[in-house]
Amino acid sequence: MKHTLSCTVLIFMSLLSYSQDSPDILERIVVECYYRADAQDAADTDGGSIAEGAITYRVYADLQEGYTVKAVFGNELNLLEISTSTEFFNNEDRGEETGDAIDSGRLDENTVALDSWVTIGAASSTHKGLLKLNDTDGSVLFPNDLGLLANQPTETEFTPYLQDADGLFDFSVAAVNQSPGLDLSMFGDQNDGPLFFVGGPDYVSSGDTWFVAEGVSGVDTMNHVLLGQFTTDGDFSFKFNIQVGIPDDPFTAQFVAEVDENYQPSFSVYEHPELSQDNVVCNALPVSVAEFQPLNKFINAFPNPTDGFMTIEFRAPSSEQAPFYNLVDHLGRIAQQGRMAVQGASLHRVDLNLEGLDSGIYFLRVEHDGELGIKKLIKH
Repeated sequence: MKHTLSCTVLIFMSLLSYSQDSPDILERIVVECYYRADAQDAADTDGGSIAEGAITYRVYADLQEGYTVKAVFGNELNLLEISTSTEFFNNEDRGEETGDAIDSGRLDENTVALDSWVTIGAASSTHKGLLKLNDTDGSVLFPNDLGLLANQPTETEFTPYLQDADGLFDFSVAAVNQSPGLDLSMFGDQNDGPLFFVGGPDYVSSGDTWFVAEGVSGVDTMNHVLLGQFTTDGDFSFKFNIQVGIPDDPFTAQFVAEVDENYQPSFSVYEHPELSQDNVVCNALPVSVAEFQPLNKFINAFPNPTDGFMTIEFRAPSSEQAPFYNLVDHLGRIAQQGRMAVQGASLHRVDLNLEGLDSGIYFLRVEHDGELGIKKLIKH
């Protein structure tokens, strides 16, 4: 099912000034390894042909509380691209182009739950998407009518398994609209690929988009807004550009994969490096432990993001003992560790040199008096 509206409905041009320094509104892009198909899934013919080993990825925008995603767009200056080195799996039985059109009553049939689609928030006709790590109400995907979706890979990025958490939250979802020129047929009911794109220098339209005019927030205060679900056995890559609604403000901000240095628009455009990812690696694993730790509010990091050096300050609520810290990457691998230096009765500090580390998301873990604090760091 498609929903179309004129592009004039979209508020693509706000009156805010241009800046390349991204405000801390879009905190990160979270990519979840939702499921990996096994031989039993691949043998199914009711839902079409899914390759053994195909991974279902879910891509979320992690926003500050209160902000919303209004649109995902592409134009001649901002390329929107979703690609694989093989093809995307599209369920032949109940496949749809947008997440809100997936019939929630059919999610337990064959491989419907692994269909590829784009969205803003919705993961079915009656569900918003949320990370499986934060899903505590079980799974509507089981029992599957053909006994499928039962694979339990040993890698931790696939846990919890779909039998225990489906990443679906019962909710009255907003219809995902699309501009008249947008062709989403690559995510229909037949496998297709390798490249979906909107925009670029030769693009003849002024811009195309899928959108929810009123904006969509996540299901909880962590505010993860689902942008799409994509199943492929190939190398998955993307470039997203998103329009973000500002709380209690008619204006919007645009976060894009790349900003042309000669581009001087009359509205707010911010480059965010995580909106462009090649050969995507799932990074959802640390999120569940990074949000609600008792010492988070005592950790400060500056400058953050950084190109190389960063100072960490920890104002301990008690004790003069120097706290232990370690720095882990998005896969949970320790990049650096040690003890912070005592600066006073409650202040501890350490200067980190990140120049030799890859660009991306890192988590600083600080342990003090048996409690844990976690701070998200960005290395450009």
